[in-house]
Amino acid sequence: MDRGYLAAARGQWTHALDQLRQVARLSESGFQPDEALRAAAGIAQVHLARGRPQDAWAVVLPALDTVRDTSAWSRSAGLLTVAVQAALAGGNHQAARDLADETERAVEGRDGPASRAALDVMRGLLLLHGAGPADAAACFERAHLTLAAIGRPYPAAQALEHHARALARTDPHTAADHLTAAHTTFTALGATADAARCQQALREIGLHRPTPRGRRSYGEQLSPRETQVAQLLATGATNNDIAQALAISPRTVEQHVANTLKKLHTTRDDIPAAYPTNDHP
Repeated sequence: MDRGYLAAARGQWTHALDQLRQVARLSESGFQPDEALRAAAGIAQVHLARGRPQDAWAVVLPALDTVRDTSAWSRSAGLLTVAVQAALAGGNHQAARDLADETERAVEGRDGPASRAALDVMRGLLLLHGAGPADAAACFERAHLTLAAIGRPYPAAQALEHHARALARTDPHTAADHLTAAHTTFTALGATADAARCQQALREIGLHRPTPRGRRSYGEQLSPRETQVAQLLATGATNNDIAQALAISPRTVEQHVANTLKKLHTTRDDIPAAYPTNDHP
C-alpha cells in the first residue's frame, strides 16, 4: 500500500495504479474494507492527477457504499476528501455538497481529529469552487493545524497547499509562503509530483523563487530533474504523464527525456533494465 502511495506522490502513476489495484483486489478478497478504501482513495487520486475526474468518481462511488455499509466514516478521511475533489472536478457539485453533509452527520459527536480535518477540507473545497475563498481559507487553515498536531505531515501539507490557493488572489505573499512550506514538506517526503505542483502554483501567482544562474554542470551524471524523469520513464510514463507530474512543458520534457536516455545509453523501451528497479518505490 505505502509503495503505491509513494509512487503516486512521485508521479509514477502507472506503477502506482498497479500497486494500488493489487492491494484493492487482495483486500476485497480477504474482506479488509479499510485497506480497500485506502487503495480506492489512492487510485482515485491518481486519476485526478491525470485529469480523469470521471474515472476517479467511478472508483469512489462503490468505495463510498462500503463506507456507509461498514460505518467507516472516521477511518476514511482520505477517501472522503478525494471523493469531493472528484465530484467537483467532474462538475457534480450537488454530489459533493451531499457527501459533505452526509459526512458531517456521520461524524457528529465523535472524537476523531482526522475526520474533522477531512470535513474542513471538504467544506473548504466546496467554498473554493463557490464564492467564499475567505471562508475556504479558514477551513483549510483549521485542517492544516489539526493534521499537523496529530503528526500527519503529508495531508497537513496538502491542506496547507489548499490554504495557499484560497489566498492566492487576496494575499499572494502569504500564499507563496504556504506553498513554499508545503513544497519543503513534500520534497522531504519524496513527493516529487506534489512538490512540482507547488512550484507551478508559485509561478502562476508570480512569486516563484527562480534557481540562481550558473547552475552546476552534471556532465554525464543525471541531474536531479533527469533522475525524476528516469524514474518516471522506468514505470512506463508517457511524456504527457511526466509533464503533468513535474508541472513542466511538453517541450521541456522532450529535452529531459532525450538527455536522460543519452546519459543512460539506453532507449525508452529498455530503460526499465538500464535504470535499476530498486531505485523505484
